[in-house]
Amino acid sequence: MAMANAIFGRRRRWGGAGFPAFLLALALLTAAPTNEAAALEVESNTVIKVGQKAPQIETIDLEGKKFSLESFQGRPLLVDFGSVICEACGEMVKEISRLKKKYAHTDFEFVMIADGAVPEEMTRDFFSRLGANFTIVRDANWTYFEAYGVRVVPFKVTIDREGIIRAMHIGYAADLDKLLDFDGLLK
Repeated sequence: MAMANAIFGRRRRWGGAGFPAFLLALALLTAAPTNEAAALEVESNTVIKVGQKAPQIETIDLEGKKFSLESFQGRPLLVDFGSVICEACGEMVKEISRLKKKYAHTDFEFVMIADGAVPEEMTRDFFSRLGANFTIVRDANWTYFEAYGVRVVPFKVTIDREGIIRAMHIGYAADLDKLLDFDGLLK
C-alpha cells in the first residue's frame, strides 16, 4: 500500500499522465538506438532520411560570423540540435568538445544548432560556461529544427563529404564517434 500511495502521490504532482508516464518519456528521450530496428525508428520519426542530401542551413553563428552548412562540403560533419534548458544537451556539449579535441588532426567538423527557447545572451553564456570549442548556431525561429524534423533533443546527424546524411541519433551518447562511425566518414 505504501508503494501505491507513493506512486499515486507523485501522480498528482506530475499532472494527468502521472509519474510513470514521466519515467517512460525520460527513458525514451535518453535511450540510444543500439540496433538497426532502433535506428529505423529514429529515421521514421524525422523529416530527413539517411542517404538524402542534408537540408541547407544559412545563418549567423554565436560569434557573429556567417554560417553555411554548404561551406563544410568536402569535410565530414556532426550536427547536433540541442537546447540550453536540456540537461542531456549540456552533456552533449562536453562530449562534442571532447570529440573535437580527439579529431583535431582530421578535417572532421562539429556544429551545434541551439533552439531559440532562451535569449541569445543566455545561449552564449551556457556554451561558454561548458567550454564549447566548436561552432554554435542559434535557431531563433526554429527554421532548421523544422527543416530537419527535430522533435526531441539532443538530436544528432552525421553528414559525409558530399553533404549526404549518413546517420542519426536521438539522446545523449558517450563514445558518439563509435556509435555514429566517425572513422568510416573519414575514409
